[in-house]
Amino acid sequence: MLQDIVAVTSWFVCLIAGALVVAGAVDSTVSLEKETAADGARMLAAARTDGLPANAIKILSGYRPGPAQHPLAAAVTRTFGQDELTRWIAARSEHVTGRSVDLEIEGVVPTIENAQTHAFSSVTAYGWLRQHAREFGFNQAFPGEPWHFTHNLVRGSIEGPVAGTVLPGRLGTVVRKRPDRKWGDAAEQVIAGEAVAWLPAAGAIVYTQCWREEGGGDGCVVKWEGRRERRVTRTLPVFLPGEADTEADRRQRILAAKATLGPALAGATLMLGIGWGVAPREVWDAERSALSKSGSAPVELARLPPWAPTPIEVNSDGDDFAVVEVLYDPGVAFVDGANLVSRFEIIEDVALGHSRRWRKGAPADVVELVERYGGCNHWGSEEGYSPERREEIAAGWQASGCDGIEAEQRRLQKKYRGKPAILRTLDLADTYEDD
Repeated sequence: MLQDIVAVTSWFVCLIAGALVVAGAVDSTVSLEKETAADGARMLAAARTDGLPANAIKILSGYRPGPAQHPLAAAVTRTFGQDELTRWIAARSEHVTGRSVDLEIEGVVPTIENAQTHAFSSVTAYGWLRQHAREFGFNQAFPGEPWHFTHNLVRGSIEGPVAGTVLPGRLGTVVRKRPDRKWGDAAEQVIAGEAVAWLPAAGAIVYTQCWREEGGGDGCVVKWEGRRERRVTRTLPVFLPGEADTEADRRQRILAAKATLGPALAGATLMLGIGWGVAPREVWDAERSALSKSGSAPVELARLPPWAPTPIEVNSDGDDFAVVEVLYDPGVAFVDGANLVSRFEIIEDVALGHSRRWRKGAPADVVELVERYGGCNHWGSEEGYSPERREEIAAGWQASGCDGIEAEQRRLQKKYRGKPAILRTLDLADTYEDD
C-alpha cells in the first residue's frame, strides 16, 4: 500500500504523470493514497470553481504511520516504555490508510475546542464540504471531528457529528479541569484529575492519565508509579477509547473505577494541583521545558516534539518532592498524530515553601532558622540601585541574622541527625521563601 502513497500540498495540487506533486509551500507537504489524492485534487478544484478562495480549504494532515512506524516511536519507547507507545501516538487512526485528511477550513484549525464551540459551522467552506465532499468520495468519518474527512469510508463508519459525543466531561476530552472542591473523597479526586495520591508505605504516587484516539473517543487509566524507580507498577483502566462516548457511559465507568480504587488509597496523602507560575519563586521556561524554584538550578523535563507543554504542579504538601503534570497543546499534537493529553514527572527537592504546614512538628529552633532564611533569601536577591536602597538591604540582612546562618544550619543538622523529616526541612532551608 505504501507505494500508492503520493505527496500533496496543503493548498494546491497538480496531477502529473499519475502522481501528485508539490505546488506551493514545501513545508506543508502531506502524503495520501493515490486515488484519495486524485479525488482530493478534484474536490479542491471544484471548490475554487464554485467561488471559494484558493486557500479556503487546506489539507494539514494525510497519511500517518502507525505507532510502531511513527518517527517518534523510538524516543517514546526509550523515555516512557513500550506500553506507553499507543497512548502517545494515535493507535486507531484512519490516517494510517492514507485515505483520511485533516482540514483547516477558512482559518479554523482542527482542535477539539473549535469543534465544541461549533467554530466550523459558521464558515462558508465548511457548508460547501458538507454539501459536496461526498460527490468526490469524502465523508466526515468520526463524531466530533468536523475537520476529518475520509475517502471511501470503511464499513460501519459514521458520517457527520453525533450529538452527545466528545464532550468536555469531568475528566475532560483534551485537558483535565482544575481542582473542583465539590468532589470530596480521594478516589474521586484522583480519577477526576484533581489530585495525585501519595502512598508513603508503598513509596508510590497514584494518578490518572488520559489520551485521545480518532474514532475511538477518550481513554483514561489510573497508574501507580514508584517514586524512586520511576516505573509504573500497576494500572487500573477507567475507560478505554470507544467505551465512554456519552456522558452516561463515562459516569458509569468512573463510578466503577472509583469502587476499585477507593480501598487501594487507604493511608494516602492527597497532593492537590496548583497552577504553575503563580508566585515569583516559580519559573517555567517553555523554550527549554525546564522549571526552577526559589532560585535553584532549572530542572529539565523530557520533551518530545511535536507537543507544546505547559506544566501544572501537584504539591507534595510537606514532603521534599512534587509531581509536575505536563499538559500538551491538543491542536498541535492531534494534527501531528499524537494523542497523549499529559504526562507526569516527579521532581525532587522542590516542594518546601508551598506547604503551609511544614512548621507542624518542627522544633522551634528549626522553624526560627528556616524563617530567617526566608528573610535572607529576600534581601540577598534585592538590587542595590541607590545608596539608600543599599543601606536598606544591609539593615534587612542584619535584622534577619544572615551572617553565620549557614554555620547555624550545619549545627542544627548535626543536632537532629537521625530525624529524616527535620533534616529534609533543614536541607531545603536555603531555598525557602516565606509563605
